[in-house]
Amino acid sequence: MLFTATTLLVACDNQNLTVLDSTASTTVSLSASDVILSLNDTGKDVLTVNWTEPNFGFNAAPNYQIILTYADNSPKIINVGNTLSKTFESVELNGILLGLNLNPDEVSQVSIEVKAILSATSEIVSNTVPLTATAYPDKLNLSTIWGVVGSATTNGWNGPDMPFYITSDPNVIVAYVTLTDGEIKFRTNNAWDLNYGDNGADGTLEQDGANIAVTAGTYKISFNTNTLTYTIEPYTWGLVGSATPNGWNGPDVKLNYDPDYDDWTTITTLTDGEIKFRLNNAWNGNDWGDANGDNIIDQAANNNIVVTAGTYLVKVNFNTGRYSLTPQ
Repeated sequence: MLFTATTLLVACDNQNLTVLDSTASTTVSLSASDVILSLNDTGKDVLTVNWTEPNFGFNAAPNYQIILTYADNSPKIINVGNTLSKTFESVELNGILLGLNLNPDEVSQVSIEVKAILSATSEIVSNTVPLTATAYPDKLNLSTIWGVVGSATTNGWNGPDMPFYITSDPNVIVAYVTLTDGEIKFRTNNAWDLNYGDNGADGTLEQDGANIAVTAGTYKISFNTNTLTYTIEPYTWGLVGSATPNGWNGPDVKLNYDPDYDDWTTITTLTDGEIKFRLNNAWNGNDWGDANGDNIIDQAANNNIVVTAGTYLVKVNFNTGRYSLTPQ
């Protein structure tokens, strides 16, 4: 415990002085001594820091800070007001740990303490408690050596190519692309050393094969690098609903793929109303809302998502089912 002022005049009423108790202290404790964080735990509470209220000898309302320290790096200070506990959600704590320069996926020892602040010259620092923590990389690496090249792509036959990303199937990679009328091929490392086309347009690839003709649209291209087969299908996720500019009939507010987090995302302005996520601007059974209000999408009845007017950063992950609308 550190106490920086032994006596403090905090009130004067009819010549009566209130004296700060020099033995005042606060004790910190953790809900867990070891946390292993995972991207799959997004939205889950993973750690609660509690501390006791100091007995200052009079009624006081200090502000508290949680201080996290790792090695010789600059500490992270979390202001928590006058509460006596703080619960950290997985993503929040992971960001703090990475800010301390922890190496992701490695076990590290972090120190936590709490500071009670009465004034610029009067503060109390708690005991220090250890936390064994394992953070995860805040960005995914879904990149591959493969890309889509051609006259139908943004950069033409010279590239750079539109990227393919890995999936949960080690043999299947995907690209989310908007194409114009034209032709495409698949190749590695933005070079022609290894490239595939489709002789006969039968969905099977051949090395140095024929160009693949496509029409304008937004597509998901799936490429099985083991069987050398591929599919090209219309694929657009969007927001639809009374809160969107075009209402329930669309066209929908388009979401863009973010490979760093495997999210679909956009920034958009909404009005008071309701929204859903749906595929390909159509009511084809692939539309998603949130019936339980738990920020996890579902296809239950009466599952429209109620929103209030504002500009939002919208994110949804169709693998984990989690979504967020963050006011901007």
